[in-house]
Amino acid sequence: LTMLGLASWPMFSMLKAYAEREPALPLLFSPDFAWSRPFVRKVRSKLTYSTPPQGFADFQGQNCLHVTTSTRLYSGVEFPDLHPDWSDYELLSLEIFASGKVNIPVLIRLDAARDPYQNDDWANLMVKIKPGSNRINVDLATLFNAYSNNAFNRSDVYNILVLTTDKRRHDLCFGDLLLQKIGKSED
Repeated sequence: LTMLGLASWPMFSMLKAYAEREPALPLLFSPDFAWSRPFVRKVRSKLTYSTPPQGFADFQGQNCLHVTTSTRLYSGVEFPDLHPDWSDYELLSLEIFASGKVNIPVLIRLDAARDPYQNDDWANLMVKIKPGSNRINVDLATLFNAYSNNAFNRSDVYNILVLTTDKRRHDLCFGDLLLQKIGKSED
């Protein structure tokens, strides 16, 4: 029985994370809440949690997700298995702090299919992360409508990837990721 209990602990832990995540919507990820930690994966990078760096102006939390990218192309972080239905939201807001003195080219990719090789169900946005504190607001309608086949299903978003597109090592700190309605504050 002890072995059965230990073996079911990861499943219980994930079920608890899902249950705690649902009422937090429109918050997709926050380094301050334990429920969001299972929904983060490294992509050719190192992930740790730390106190926010001085100057992370917009972020009010006690912890941040510290991502140290590698010198390989497309290094960063993945936020998988998100709350899928984004149809009622207009903005995706990301809080990111960049150490260093150079702008960092970053690809933000949204997947609407659990199979990343279905080319009709993804959307990409290239942004430059400036040194210091950044708030990136992605207009979802503009992003999704940029694809002429309009195949992107806003009611089944699965994944966000935030990846550097150069081969330099960078330190990025992530605060909250949240969905917003324009002109409305979500509490």
